[in-house]
Amino acid sequence: MEGGFKKMKVFERIFLYSVLAILMFYVFLVDGNVESQGVIQEEIRAKNIIIVNDEGKEVIELFSDFENNGAITILNKNGKPVTEMAIYKDNGMIRVGNKNGIPVAAMSVTNFGGLISAGNRDGDAVIGIAAEESGGILEIIDKNGKLLAFIGTDKYGGIISVRNKEAFPVTGIGAGENGSGMVDVFDKNGKLIGSLP
Repeated sequence: MEGGFKKMKVFERIFLYSVLAILMFYVFLVDGNVESQGVIQEEIRAKNIIIVNDEGKEVIELFSDFENNGAITILNKNGKPVTEMAIYKDNGMIRVGNKNGIPVAAMSVTNFGGLISAGNRDGDAVIGIAAEESGGILEIIDKNGKLLAFIGTDKYGGIISVRNKEAFPVTGIGAGENGSGMVDVFDKNGKLIGSLP
């Protein structure tokens, strides 16, 4: 009987602990969240979320910026930011960086539409494509930041401008007021020396 009494004590303890564990789970994990689970399913709410890789290094950051807009930064395994999605002046923006974390390409928004910018390995912009009031434009820039070639539109039609290394215009091609083509040629200082027709 005494051995049976001890066995019952063991079984009672196991049963009691199991019941207590279930009650604790209910009180802390279920009962406190019943209302939110009934309203919101599979949703996480937080001001900042950081995702780490197997080595514990940060690879993704989800956060709100100083203007309370949403932002996402993706880092490579070396901790360098290589992709960023953010808000600038209430418009969307995406930036892509090289392995060193230097931004080399971006997509954003202007007052007239979209803007795409490509940079060299140092992050200096060398190509720009954008929507302007008259239409689309393409700008080619050298490594020193000087505009050397331009393709765009005006109220008469298309425009092409070529400049020398000093950024002075040397050739211009476009459509005239009457709809005919025209070519302007400039000297090295940007002074007009001839036109066709």
